This record gives sequence, C-alpha cells and structure tokens, in this order.
Amino acid sequence: MNTSAHLEDLAERFQFLQVLGSGSFGTVWLVRDRHHEDEERALKLEKIDSQQAMENAQTNFDILQTLRKECKHFVCVHYLFWGTLNGQRYLCTLMDYVKGPDLYKLIMEQKHEAPLSHKELKELYEEILFLHRNGIVHGDVGLRNII
Repeated sequence: MNTSAHLEDLAERFQFLQVLGSGSFGTVWLVRDRHHEDEERALKLEKIDSQQAMENAQTNFDILQTLRKECKHFVCVHYLFWGTLNGQRYLCTLMDYVKGPDLYKLIMEQKHEAPLSHKELKELYEEILFLHRNGIVHGDVGLRNII
C-alpha cells in the first residue's frame, strides 16, 4: 500500500455513530457510509508508526480477503485505505457491521444459561481449526472478538 496515496477525508465520507471497541491495534467505529447509500459499516482506525506495522496491516487485510472467499463466518472486509480525521492520519479498514452482542456480553447477560449451543461451539471450533490448518494463528481470540 502506498503511504503517499490520496488521503480520504473520513469526516466527509462517514458519519461516526459510536465506538464499537478499542484496543492495542486501534479503534473500531460504527459509521454510516455516505458513499454507499448511508449503509452502516464498521471502520477500524489505526495509527501506523512504522513500515512494518503498515505491512502487517496489509498482510492481515489480504488474509481476511482470502479467508472470506473460503469461509462464511468471517467478516467481509471491503477496503484498506488511508484517511484523515481531525488532522490525524489513519490506516482504515472498512468492514461489514455485524449486529449483535459479542460473546462476553452474552455470557454476562446469561449468567446461568449457556450462551452458545453445542452446534455454535462446534462451529467456533471449526473456524479456529480452519485458521490453524491454513497456517494462521489469530493471536487474539477472546470473548470480545467473537460475535
């Protein structure tokens, strides 16, 4: 990805609705995409401070694009691009917005019931196994990353 490429004005393109999550790899926002009939999407913003971090982001994007073609349970990642917001430059990943609580919220809401059925647990296991068979270690499989 070219770091000197056109920088998209994020405030012009998106309406920022709420923070969906944040962590060491950036912040994910629920946005309304004005370029796609005001469709709601998830937009991950990352401050990239090195060439290696940029290459890692590009590799992750490429992996997700490939996996999406082979597996129905991965979030569809649409674009990886550079954008600016409030004078800051970000590497942006535009994804489908998946409605619904993460597994952590489900567990907290259903303290005495199993939040997942045996079938759903088996699907989760098969998805992680699929990653491993393809030489990919997620590194952050946690309750808040499972929707």
